[in-house]
Amino acid sequence: MNKNHVASLKSLRSLATAIGAAALLIPSLALAEQPEIDCMSLSDSDQQAFYELSGQAQESAGNGDLDSALSDGIKAMSMCTTDAYTEYTLARIYQMRSNCPAALYHLERLQSRIAAIKAEDKSLAKAITNYYGEANNECGNAVSLEITCATPDTKIQLNGAIDTPVACPVYSKIMPGAYSLTATREKFFPFKDTITVSQEPVVYTVPALQDSEDFGNVRIKCPRGAMKFILTDPKGIVNEYACPWEGQLPSGNYKVKLGGSEGGAEADLVVTKSAQIEHVIPSEVRANCSATVRDSANGGFAALLLGILGAFGLASVRRKREN
Repeated sequence: MNKNHVASLKSLRSLATAIGAAALLIPSLALAEQPEIDCMSLSDSDQQAFYELSGQAQESAGNGDLDSALSDGIKAMSMCTTDAYTEYTLARIYQMRSNCPAALYHLERLQSRIAAIKAEDKSLAKAITNYYGEANNECGNAVSLEITCATPDTKIQLNGAIDTPVACPVYSKIMPGAYSLTATREKFFPFKDTITVSQEPVVYTVPALQDSEDFGNVRIKCPRGAMKFILTDPKGIVNEYACPWEGQLPSGNYKVKLGGSEGGAEADLVVTKSAQIEHVIPSEVRANCSATVRDSANGGFAALLLGILGAFGLASVRRKREN
């Protein structure tokens, strides 16, 4: 493979054209359909950049620098998907990183057009078939994975499957299990979720990320004596806070009620970008609050008066004993 991969750019372009055309005729074995990008559709400068990345990935893999190899291999495949040498290199990198499902995904794609590859390079076709058989025996129960993102330039991390963040969309394979997903983009709030994989292909769309600069400044006050309140965010996530509270919240529609209330009244709280909001929870719902709240000023005065009278009576008893 080394000798073939350093062949002239002209011959590599011819190979990419032949295999790319065949790929349009032979369906992929993978259920997650990665859009094909023909190498010949690239400009001369982009083609040169593609082959340089591909070569760097192979060189780094040979030197044992699998992190750099993977990064360059993924970048190369994002530019062009029809070059068999590059995809085979990427599959081998995944195998060396013990990520059998991802390797199997790319080997399946190559195996689906093995006849066209064999016509150009028999040794490459043989290597693909051998490694495909090994991967299929090891992780043949992996299912197809497709992750797309509503926000451009989002990066995806899937603990246990994609440990290094990669650019979205993601097309791969994954073993059954539960995985923690994190979607990030600079200057945006991260999005987190759990993906549970069974025996069915996974097609998952990450919703639009929230701009980290799109928030309002909020201060929430409670009735006198109340100690906490409950805030439900736009995604339905519920958190409890101490009263009073001041901080920043992403734009959206929230629900607020006193802590400890059972089915108590909820108030709407609409947060917009750069807004300065002060929300006072109304006193009408104080009776449902877990904290003890005085109903009126008279009640407070009565309690104080009883305390004074009690103290006076105790002092009288002490004086009688002393006499």
